[in-house]
Amino acid sequence: MPHPLDGGRERLKRADQCIHNLDLEIAPFLANFPTFDFPVSPGINPVFTDQQSDAWKQFGSEFLKAERENPIPLRFSVLAGEIIHHLRSCFDHLAWQLSDEACRSIEKVGRHIEFPVFDDDPVRDPDKAGLYGRKVKCITNRPFALARIDDLQPYKSVEPRNALLWRIHDMDRTDKHRELTLVVFTPGVHLEATGLRRVVTVYKAGVPIGEIPLPGILNMKVNTKIAPYIAFGQAVKGELEPIVPFLKQLHRFTSDAVESFAREF
Repeated sequence: MPHPLDGGRERLKRADQCIHNLDLEIAPFLANFPTFDFPVSPGINPVFTDQQSDAWKQFGSEFLKAERENPIPLRFSVLAGEIIHHLRSCFDHLAWQLSDEACRSIEKVGRHIEFPVFDDDPVRDPDKAGLYGRKVKCITNRPFALARIDDLQPYKSVEPRNALLWRIHDMDRTDKHRELTLVVFTPGVHLEATGLRRVVTVYKAGVPIGEIPLPGILNMKVNTKIAPYIAFGQAVKGELEPIVPFLKQLHRFTSDAVESFAREF
């Protein structure tokens, strides 16, 4: 017999597949853009040499050229919107499963069932309080679930519009009316360090039992690599964050939030 949360779990699986597919499609697209390597020696200020300065200017012109010739495929926005929609739907599906069957069978009541997402405390506004109440009216016989729903509300956060649930809700509303805006962003810095760490081997009765690292690294080299990435570009929280890691973060949050209601079934 299916578990009441299985519908949400399937949506999460589908969202995960979409994130994977989006990541696979983004990689070859970004291969059209140049990257910039800037080696840094320890103890030396990372000042550009004339040669590096020329290389940087060339990188900039090549990037602008690549940006003109490689507009972001609309498909990326559609896939991102589908992912966000699946995540938001998980919460509404959860609210429906938590609701009382007899209550939700009443058309005028059941059609209002929805997982509430508020960035302002509804208690302070009679209209919002009424709206919140209608959304959870059929869940009144589950005090733990109601308390957990309240705990998840963005208005409980220090920065309500930075709360992950609000991000999902707001981006889903945006995608219903227009595609989510994506941009190619350049300051994706990746540090790679290599070197040999000095250690002293500790012996006991002539048998080595461990190593103690000494301060400092011999022949250390650091390379700074600047590479472009795809980011959300609309004026919401999540702006200019790499899209795939950001979507994975939202996916983990949704999965954990949904599973936190498992005790109700």
